[in-house]
Amino acid sequence: MKVLSAKSHTIPAFEVNTILTSRIEKYRPETEDWLKRNGVKYRALVMSNEISREAQRMVGLTQKIVEINRIQPDIYWESGTKEANEIFPKIKCPILVFDTKIILSK
Repeated sequence: MKVLSAKSHTIPAFEVNTILTSRIEKYRPETEDWLKRNGVKYRALVMSNEISREAQRMVGLTQKIVEINRIQPDIYWESGTKEANEIFPKIKCPILVFDTKIILSK
């Protein structure tokens, strides 16, 4: 499983309120273990409720956008520019984009 050897972008030095991932729920134990081993502190972990990775891909970013709007964070962190650019017009908060080190803001 890829999550077991995934490299981290950045490990926050503070507790994160919510981690929102496209990983499917069946990989929760491995994901939680990776977060613990890498010292990531968080209050909640929201994962995709689809039954397979293929089903999750068909949903696209819709579930992520719904969750961001439900959670209403002050800022959302996204690893990639492509997803950030697709998400940004549909949410009401700035996005910190890891791969370009920019903030998208209205």
